Amino acid sequence: MLNFKQIFKYLSEKELIDANIYFDQIFISTFFFLIFRDSILNFKIITFYFLLLICLINFLFTRFGFYSSYRYKSLYNLANKIFTGWSATFSIFITTYLFINQNYLFESLKFISWYCISLLYLFLVHLILRKIIRGLQAKGFKNKKVIYYGKEKDIKNFELIIKKNKWLGHEIIGIFGEENINKFKDKKQSPYLGGLNQLKIFIENNTIDEIYFSHDSSYKVSIEELLDIFGNTSLHVIYIPSWTSGGMVLKPVELGDDKLALEIWGVERSYVNIFKKRLFDYILAQIFLIILSPIFIIIGICIKLNSKGPIFFKQYRSGLNGKKFLIYKFRTMYINDCGGKLIQAKINDKRVTSLGRFLRKWSLDELPQLINVLKGEMSLVGPRPHAVEHNQIYRKMIRGYMQRHASIPGLTGLAQIQGLRGETSDISKMEARINADLKYRSQWSIFLDIKILIKTIINIKSSAAF
Repeated sequence: MLNFKQIFKYLSEKELIDANIYFDQIFISTFFFLIFRDSILNFKIITFYFLLLICLINFLFTRFGFYSSYRYKSLYNLANKIFTGWSATFSIFITTYLFINQNYLFESLKFISWYCISLLYLFLVHLILRKIIRGLQAKGFKNKKVIYYGKEKDIKNFELIIKKNKWLGHEIIGIFGEENINKFKDKKQSPYLGGLNQLKIFIENNTIDEIYFSHDSSYKVSIEELLDIFGNTSLHVIYIPSWTSGGMVLKPVELGDDKLALEIWGVERSYVNIFKKRLFDYILAQIFLIILSPIFIIIGICIKLNSKGPIFFKQYRSGLNGKKFLIYKFRTMYINDCGGKLIQAKINDKRVTSLGRFLRKWSLDELPQLINVLKGEMSLVGPRPHAVEHNQIYRKMIRGYMQRHASIPGLTGLAQIQGLRGETSDISKMEARINADLKYRSQWSIFLDIKILIKTIINIKSSAAF
């Protein structure tokens, strides 16, 4: 670790990323040569393969985002990019190989070995390297010196983010804003240094790596004045809009005529990813239904013995693009309380049967939704489907609420493993749930689905379900 610390101390992040690009080319090409050294004896052909690999790795790995900043990349998102990017590279390479070499059936085992070894190498290098570098940044190695301009509320939010995410490697050396400097004395860890004039002087006389700032209509200083100041430097400038939330994307879009716009919501999902998720859901749902069929029978018998009424409870819920579908659950309430006006279950709710409390506590009442998954109305992982009535209420109260319906609803989701389930008596609880749903949508990967499923099974017992 000491040696790596010394390397990290004297090399910039860009130099480390450039080195990573070369190592990927060298190691993957070397693996190929070692595995196929007895099969490909023609020097011209082996040279052609090396050049093809280098071109594919340079182009596709970069396009898939392998070499983005160590500071900002989600590791789960990166793992999905590595799997997809290497699979695409391998597919193109093997297609070219088959045109040249007709003895591909004999070589199939070698190709599988090369694919798996290279994939393992990419996971180890890219994921572990980022973990190591983030750990070093959290301890203060190569911290970036940053300043921030904003109002009191935005300043507090920014300081909280930097404090909670030490792995970003940011050190706040100055805070600027419109408030009187005396208001901030002895109140903040970061130094509040004044307003616009002090900001100009500080930039001119200090070493700074990045500038962060917020702005909205309540600011006295116009955004044009700030851009004039920041644009008069060669520093990295980052704008943090006050109105953003966790589920937004903020992706730049070119409209033409050099005009840029921001895509706020909406993540384009490829047909390949849609197919991968559907196949993943269909196979696992079938396996779960077969394994859990004895439990279905036992629960069904217990429900009939515990109270009068049907085994299953059906209710219309809002699904993909807001379309209604019938969701299946094991009945947990007395039959007279299952219909009528929709009222969320509360602690010690008299409508819930004694067996129903047990089923809700262990989330067993949700198991029949595996049928919805097989039908394609739901996924194993996604935003939980809300009742149609709740949609009509919350879509008027929470900005971006209906954006969650761009994803197929799920048996469990990111919100559920974060403890955001059960009664939503406070609007802030529903807002937190929606932010988690939209965050899942923007960061989706098969690896994230697997993680959520594992965490759901580990923490299946819930104190939030009544």
